[in-house]
Amino acid sequence: AKTREQRKARVAPPTVTKNTLSFWVLTTDVPPQLEHGKLDLTTGDLELTSPPVRRDIAVSNALRTLTSPSVSRHVHAIKALADVCTDARARQSLLSSLANHPRAKTRAAIADEAPRCGAPAVDALIYAMEHDRSGLVRTRAASALGKLGDSRARPALAKAARGEDADLAWTANNALKKIH
Repeated sequence: AKTREQRKARVAPPTVTKNTLSFWVLTTDVPPQLEHGKLDLTTGDLELTSPPVRRDIAVSNALRTLTSPSVSRHVHAIKALADVCTDARARQSLLSSLANHPRAKTRAAIADEAPRCGAPAVDALIYAMEHDRSGLVRTRAASALGKLGDSRARPALAKAARGEDADLAWTANNALKKIH
């Protein structure tokens, strides 16, 4: 451990205990993040976790990661924002990225996590389902609306269920069945 953050996280040299390799890494992503890794030497399963940080720092790090060209970490950032969706800044940023992020796979991943934000996500998901240029994002948004089960989505889902996009129509029809 060389920094205050590393000492606080109790960074230590790699160890092997009961067929598990335990180690620490500092990612090269934007921003760099400290992570603890556990590699099961018998199965090859890898688990990476970040030490706890203050909510405002977690939100700032996730927002920086989401806007970085390092797309391999976007899903991690999306999950971090969804974890704290009660935070207005995190929720607004996540739902805004659903409409504005330049990468379709990132928007689709946001749609998958948006139900964790509850009712505030309904309007953003409806907009994505109706207007996104990517069929993948539209379909994922319809699925997310079904998971939310909010009756405000019923008219938009019914319209999508009658549309020409077969994947979206099928998903919207299934989502409608989940709304009571």
